[in-house]
Amino acid sequence: MSLNEAMADSLNAVNDWWSTVEIKLQSVINDIAAAQKDEKPGFWVLMKVELNAGLLAWGQLVDFATSMQKVAADSNIIDKKTQVLDTTHQGPALVRAG
Repeated sequence: MSLNEAMADSLNAVNDWWSTVEIKLQSVINDIAAAQKDEKPGFWVLMKVELNAGLLAWGQLVDFATSMQKVAADSNIIDKKTQVLDTTHQGPALVRAG
């Protein structure tokens, strides 16, 4: 598999991920709207589960994006002066790719 094919597959994975996020976000919006009308039993338990799943998914996206940046930096796809997100320290920070 070439680097271009690998990058294309990765971008397709990101697109699929965003499609899933869109569906989940709409579900949360619908649940909140329903809760305002008449609170459903167990709604807040389900809300916590959905929010925790979203938090986990965002963390996975950060890990994925960081890996993509490292691949791009290591293979000279991006200029070494380009800032990338570094999540290896205490919180995310922009650093030079090289």
